[in-house]
Amino acid sequence: MALNTEIAEKDTPDQTPFKDLEKRTIFKNLSVFDTDYIPDEIFVRREFQPVVRFYFDCLKFVLQQALVIIGPTGSGKTLAARYYGREALQYAAKRGISLKIVYINSREIASPYVFWQEILRNFDLVTPKGLSISDLVQRFIEVSRGARHVVIILDEVEKLFTTLGHDKANNILYILSRLRSNHNLETAISMILVSNNAHLVDSLESPVRSSLNVQTLAIGSYSPDELTGILENRAGKGLKENTWNPGILRCVAAKTVQFNSDARFAIRLLKNAALGVESEGREMITQEAVNKAFIATKTEIERDLLARLGTSQLMVLAAISRAAQGQKDRLIKVGQVYKNIYRSFCESQGRKPLVYSQFLSIVSGLQNYDLVNNFVERRRTGGFIRLLEINFAPESLKITS
Repeated sequence: MALNTEIAEKDTPDQTPFKDLEKRTIFKNLSVFDTDYIPDEIFVRREFQPVVRFYFDCLKFVLQQALVIIGPTGSGKTLAARYYGREALQYAAKRGISLKIVYINSREIASPYVFWQEILRNFDLVTPKGLSISDLVQRFIEVSRGARHVVIILDEVEKLFTTLGHDKANNILYILSRLRSNHNLETAISMILVSNNAHLVDSLESPVRSSLNVQTLAIGSYSPDELTGILENRAGKGLKENTWNPGILRCVAAKTVQFNSDARFAIRLLKNAALGVESEGREMITQEAVNKAFIATKTEIERDLLARLGTSQLMVLAAISRAAQGQKDRLIKVGQVYKNIYRSFCESQGRKPLVYSQFLSIVSGLQNYDLVNNFVERRRTGGFIRLLEINFAPESLKITS
């Protein structure tokens, strides 16, 4: 009994181990700095208007269509698709329109079977073992009948092509585009394909492009002023008053533009600067804190990225990194990287080098991570040469033998 009394006394608010942190923290809502956070209002860009129009046409005219949103990492592509999707759901609910929005991150799709499972999971359906893909498609048809329109957002859709291959990825998109006509389905099924690969549309086969009624929207990087506007929204919601000022937000935006103009990087940088200030027992975010956090945030981003790459990708990236450190020219000849660096590097690691076609495939895949940009240049003497430029400081990745 005495033991219970002692526990109760320690459990009172005055004795809580969180009391001191409650006073010291400069955050009032840490969740607004999460990657998946969708704010009540977003920084509206003129480039987003076609996304609004897409949802309007879905609701007003039940128009089955596909919108391909292309842009660099952190340019607001996914946020626009999800934010205006939420607005569309609210608009539909007020008017008695049955709208369903499905969000899928293509990075998590390991096979066509997993894709259809993920579709059904968005409808709160658990699929029993033993079903075929045809069974899953049929279940999707049945659950879709209750909606006037189903919009499927496929984020990082280039990963669908990388993981499944072009044939299987195109087959999935084609099946979705033809369900309405092939199964007497009154429900319209539209798609938003989000990608940072400027050549994504080239990956779509002609029957898919035709069936999807594809429109393409290209979005550029955020400007420093736009990044500052985004940071003001997050700081206002997530940080306590008198812990930041507009000048420090402009500093965060400027540092971000130096690196990659990625809004997610800017938000993460502001969060890390605030955490650094808090850990030192201070209350105001300073330029010094931003400078310290910038280095730490870059390291976090690079570490996270490398963790997502497979061994073969890392070997190719290591060869490219070594080539970049050994020349002054911005453009690197892919063929020379393969012949002069990659093969000998693989042998030094006791690994069998990939054949050139596989090497090229991985180089193309690295563009999906914004690590490189690929080019094909016509030779004066005839034929073509493959070139690339890197989007990272080669020494920063620390890929060693």
